[in-house]
Amino acid sequence: MFRLASCLAVLPAEKLRLAIAVGAMCLSTAAFSAASAEEFTLGNILVSNMSSSWGDPAMLYEYTPAGSLVRQVVIPTDGYYSSDAPRDLEVDYRGNAQIWVDIWSTRLTEYDPVTGEMTNRDYDGAWAVANVTGEAGVAAFGRYIYVHSQHDANGGAPGGIIRFDLAAGISEKFTNTARYITDLAMGYDGVLYGLGPASSPGNNQIYRYDPIAMESLGTLNLPFSLDGICVDGRGHIFGLGGGGVVELDPAGSVVNSIAGGSGWKDIDLDPNGRIVIASHGGTISVTDTTLTSLSSFPTRTARECNATWVQEPVPEPHTLALLAMGALALLAYAWRRRRVT
Repeated sequence: MFRLASCLAVLPAEKLRLAIAVGAMCLSTAAFSAASAEEFTLGNILVSNMSSSWGDPAMLYEYTPAGSLVRQVVIPTDGYYSSDAPRDLEVDYRGNAQIWVDIWSTRLTEYDPVTGEMTNRDYDGAWAVANVTGEAGVAAFGRYIYVHSQHDANGGAPGGIIRFDLAAGISEKFTNTARYITDLAMGYDGVLYGLGPASSPGNNQIYRYDPIAMESLGTLNLPFSLDGICVDGRGHIFGLGGGGVVELDPAGSVVNSIAGGSGWKDIDLDPNGRIVIASHGGTISVTDTTLTSLSSFPTRTARECNATWVQEPVPEPHTLALLAMGALALLAYAWRRRRVT
């Protein structure tokens, strides 16, 4: 840090002023963006909900962790059939919601909370899963969104993991991955995790992948089946099973658990260790990685319900570089002024 600051300190005055201006602009823009009242609030919970009453629209809700409703938005669907429902969701690096909708005419629906716009993103190929509650997963890492396909839309050859590059506007299917995944989770250890297989008995294996190279990092056999997973920075897996939440170490051994409610099918983790769980009956439950207590609040009675945390969006690499350069330039300027005085 000192060497970089020293280098910046001896820049010509014009270039140093430019670096300071760029850094200040980036920092102030980031602060203004974070303060926008229309954006999702960091630390809140997003819920996708398909009502158990036929004819009711699919909904996107934003709640505080205590269960206070902040906003509600209709999610466009093709109809009110059992397959055409929001299946899972995540928040992307720009702060927008990415929602998996349907299982046959499958699409990724993006909601921008600032503009209020809903746009659909399709995969130019086969993307489909079985019409089973809870067998769909969305994961986010930087500019990427990951989903999975269990088989072709016409019931043909098995699929794999599909990665959407939101910045480049392209998508790619990786067929070298497990083809019968039922859930995906991006671990805070930098590893992409898949749960499967979709068979009976099933959901008793964990598949690990490098999220950039999309190469396998190995398979872990579990002592029992799980219905959903999330993973912390130590590689500990928190899964829905045995009537509650179980914590497994990287070797698959159970180290902790907490009893829970019925119908739990979706689980998500935030950087602070808070866990949110969605029941496909419509109940949202909150705990943390200590698994010592549990609170719940109701949302609309549902036949399909999923939840995720609103987390700090991850900037694109060039934005991080500009912020770092600006911060270093400001530090160097302050250091230089201190040396002069």
